[in-house]
Amino acid sequence: MLLIAVAPFVDTSKVAASNVSFVSSTLNTTLALSPFQPPTGGELSVTWEASPPCVGEPTVYNSVADLKGRRWGRSAADVNSTACAYKDSTNKPVFSWETAPRCVAAPSVLVATADSSGRLWGEQPDACAFKAADSDRPIFDWLTAPACINLPEPVTSEADASGRLWGWEAGRECAYKSGDNSPLALPADIANLEEVQPVTPADMVARGAVPTAASITWRASPRCTAAPSKFISTMDGRGRLWGWDNNASCAFKDAADVPVYDWETAPRCLSDDAEGGRVDAEGRIWGTEAGQTSSRALSTSDTAAAGDASTPTSHARHGLGRRGAMHRVHRHRRSLDSASAFPSCKVWPAPANVVADGFARYWSNEDGSSCLYRDSNGNPASLWDISPACLGNATSTSIHATDSNGRSWGWEFGRSCAFRNATGAPSQPSSNSNAATSSVAPAESSTTASSAPSPNSGSGGSFTTGDVNTAGSCSGSPTMDTSQPDDVGYLWGWQDGRACVFRNSEGKPLYYAALITGDWNAQPGYVPKPSSQSGWFDAPRCNNPPTWEAKPDSEGRLWGYENGQGCVFRDARGYPLFYSDLQSGNVAEYYNKGSKWDNAPVCPGTPSWSTARADGYGRLWGWDNKAQTSCAYKDGSGKPMYP
Repeated sequence: MLLIAVAPFVDTSKVAASNVSFVSSTLNTTLALSPFQPPTGGELSVTWEASPPCVGEPTVYNSVADLKGRRWGRSAADVNSTACAYKDSTNKPVFSWETAPRCVAAPSVLVATADSSGRLWGEQPDACAFKAADSDRPIFDWLTAPACINLPEPVTSEADASGRLWGWEAGRECAYKSGDNSPLALPADIANLEEVQPVTPADMVARGAVPTAASITWRASPRCTAAPSKFISTMDGRGRLWGWDNNASCAFKDAADVPVYDWETAPRCLSDDAEGGRVDAEGRIWGTEAGQTSSRALSTSDTAAAGDASTPTSHARHGLGRRGAMHRVHRHRRSLDSASAFPSCKVWPAPANVVADGFARYWSNEDGSSCLYRDSNGNPASLWDISPACLGNATSTSIHATDSNGRSWGWEFGRSCAFRNATGAPSQPSSNSNAATSSVAPAESSTTASSAPSPNSGSGGSFTTGDVNTAGSCSGSPTMDTSQPDDVGYLWGWQDGRACVFRNSEGKPLYYAALITGDWNAQPGYVPKPSSQSGWFDAPRCNNPPTWEAKPDSEGRLWGYENGQGCVFRDARGYPLFYSDLQSGNVAEYYNKGSKWDNAPVCPGTPSWSTARADGYGRLWGWDNKAQTSCAYKDGSGKPMYP
């Protein structure tokens, strides 16, 4: 655990006209402060644009963050050397996984990009990492999570709220799913684990499976006597504040060892729906998120970037007391005349990202700032414009309500839908229809389409967003931010005030795998042909094991490029190697050299919890240094061995 030593804050108004140095003895970094002119906006004395770029990647040991989260360092390991900024050629901040700020949204295939280690990155608007709030552990959703290598077992899997099974392999979470992201169930012939011995706490500590050192250091550190502020505190990798008191490091915590913050130093809530929300005396909203270290208190407003009082980003659905409700209504009313200054939204109006203000306008968050949904005429979009289109025809039995504008509404797949044609105009009921003219407003619990297929469609190409075959085409190419897949995986967008479908040059709807693989011809069940061969079975086998340069097709099978042509990665038995195998790092070891327990060579010596690795069946694997191959800890009869 790194102890951050922070020098006391110097009041520059009481110092003579000579430069004052702010020294961090741990980071070996000195920041020059000019008297009577302290740095503004959390920046150093050298501006970000004018500072030279640092060499290498930032770490928690060689860099320090300013109030904007950007990392600064020294051009040499000398306190007298010039300051440098960790940035690229375009002056954008550069981060390592440990120093990157945490993304405030949840990961998805639309907003996340995987690095060479399979960890997910986003932008808000600069780079951010999808990692847990209390550690650097990567987090995933179901579509972005790596697939588990082994089959699920009762002792190695855990079900989420949807009943899908999750596991833990290669030091991170994985999802028990097939190549098409369908959940896997527990197999009928699960392994017999009666001989597996329980692991003691001492074994877990020896294996490094519990973060004991950091927790003990935090509990043992004395509490700081002063209240936390940005001038006298430094945040560690877990978001906790450290200070300097009585010539020693101290922790800003309460009597129960729970971290304490002021508004400026508090971490931002990862969700805009925090548990136990409260409003302080200045009308600011605080929350405590479940699952965080010591149930620490976190500050929250919403997922949009912070703005002034006219920014319409406060969610009206939060009920945090009369004072909080009055504060939000006041902000919305003040924003009536300033809505024209906000850009139009280009992102799909997903329910979790759309907020209605008191004037029935619909807002979202794009590139870290608020945006307004508008129709093709530039006017604020109404619920009619962003609601899903009804699949069926407008008849006396299907029309559930008619609004004050005479437009017909229906109810499909558990939500309201609008009867409108492909151009966005209201659909007229058939001549034999005597539709009810109820003035009851349609349900507004959701503003976007369900992705369930139409029960009347045998082709599976119709959805409550509209018919994928007749919907208008989106202009340009889809991105993770501007497209939304339906249940089949076709990409929908939002342009000119209505939903549209992204299509390729042949007019075919684009499949979401195109965003991941870069193959714009990918279709459900279709295997693209990245080589001149007639297909995967006819392509030659690559000579070397796959690396991160390998590209998966729509089925997840890995392709390479050798001798001027495409090749496929197969194991010695002819089976394909998948992207999930590459993510787990066991391709060459467990496929090319034998992955079956019965065929694996026996490990020399006896296993220990610090050197052995358990598979999904609880059996221990190791590495034979002499033979340079993986091996299994088993006795002469082939039964597993344990410490």
